[in-house]
Amino acid sequence: MSEAVSSTVSLLLRRYRVRKAAGIVFGTVGLLLATILIAPTFIDLGLLKRTYLPLVQEALNRRVDVNEVRLSLIPTPSIRVSKLSVSDSPAFPDNIFFSADGAGPTKA
Repeated sequence: MSEAVSSTVSLLLRRYRVRKAAGIVFGTVGLLLATILIAPTFIDLGLLKRTYLPLVQEALNRRVDVNEVRLSLIPTPSIRVSKLSVSDSPAFPDNIFFSADGAGPTKA
């Protein structure tokens, strides 16, 4: 009789450990997914805009305006810009050379 009780206790203990490990794994995966979904809202891409926009303007020798820079991590990491405009040559700064409502990576 004690062997039956012992094997039952052992089985229950093993089930408890498996459930505890599964809970830890699922909790970790859930926390990771929540972080991936929430993180882009807390990342300041204005710094990216302030850093790289002058470099782009210098390389093009034209004024470049970007309204907003957004980060997306799902389904693939990407950066999108909205209301992008590139002015004409410095001789005609008020003319628009190129304009787009949004730009970012696309799948072919």
